[in-house]
Amino acid sequence: MTITLLAHHIEWDTGGDIDAARALPSKLEVEVDLFTNGWTDINSQICDQLSDATGWCVLDYSLEGYSAEAAFALETSNAQQQNEAEEEVSVEDEWQPLRDKWLAISKRVREEAENRFK
Repeated sequence: MTITLLAHHIEWDTGGDIDAARALPSKLEVEVDLFTNGWTDINSQICDQLSDATGWCVLDYSLEGYSAEAAFALETSNAQQQNEAEEEVSVEDEWQPLRDKWLAISKRVREEAENRFK
């Protein structure tokens, strides 16, 4: 029986190369055959898949159950929310010059009115 898991918080053996460590993924999908000879065999499967994907050895990782469809739906939802937030910001920026002009006119009119009553 094969299951899909998410390896996350992956610690790569980069020999202290910080730039390489930053460039490597912090999580990857892995498939594990549960009909093996125990945890060490499962660990080998996971480490082999991670190393094959990146070319780097693995020092440590965490696992969680994983569904590619659920992850895609979550990423899509997060991207849509981010796009909506960016659109709101751009709409606000579009009107900013008009607001600035209105505030400048308001200030000038207010100052003229104050000067009349001095």
